Amino acid sequence: AIGMALFFVIMWPIRRMRRRRKAEAAASAERGAAESGTSTAQARTAQEGHRTCGWERAFPGWSGGNACSADTIGHTGFTGTGLWIDFDRGLAWTLLTNRVHPSRHADSGIFTLRPAVGDALIRAWDQE
Repeated sequence: AIGMALFFVIMWPIRRMRRRRKAEAAASAERGAAESGTSTAQARTAQEGHRTCGWERAFPGWSGGNACSADTIGHTGFTGTGLWIDFDRGLAWTLLTNRVHPSRHADSGIFTLRPAVGDALIRAWDQE
């Protein structure tokens, strides 16, 4: 019982801090975009199909998972790494892997791992 009480005591401040950080990050992003004259909209604007300038926009079956909002971008690397940013949720995550070890010619399972990780993270995020 003490363990659960401690868990809830710790979780409450963490949730409050996360909400405050989200609000501060949004305000900071707006100030930064206004000051620099640039916007993340450039990275989110499709140039050809689902590709943007250096990023890929969410589409059915993509590497970030099916739970991503339509306003999500991502970038994957040859060794299995990836970075995704869901602007609607204010959530970003990265996956650091080495799919080429011990051989780049074997099926590493990375193409199922990436979307499974994204879907699991978003489910956990949405429950908070």
